[in-house]
Amino acid sequence: VLQLMPSCLDFDNKRAYFRAQLRSRRLESRYQTIRLRVRRNEIFMDSYHQLRIRSGEEMRAKIQVQFQGEEGIDAGGVGKEWYG
Repeated sequence: VLQLMPSCLDFDNKRAYFRAQLRSRRLESRYQTIRLRVRRNEIFMDSYHQLRIRSGEEMRAKIQVQFQGEEGIDAGGVGKEWYG
């Protein structure tokens, strides 16, 4: 119904449908998390060497980053540093 007549549903229902589709696709993926351990001074090369061996399907997983020699837990801050 949503694809044939998108105007028949309000925004909240469309958003709920979209989020449900994302959750179901995430559950289908057998790869939950990619854990990267990288050195700050070699962040690009360490990341590259660890990610290049991954399949496209694996790359759909969440990436969790840990800097070597640091005990920070990636609750978002370390990941933001890595992406930045």
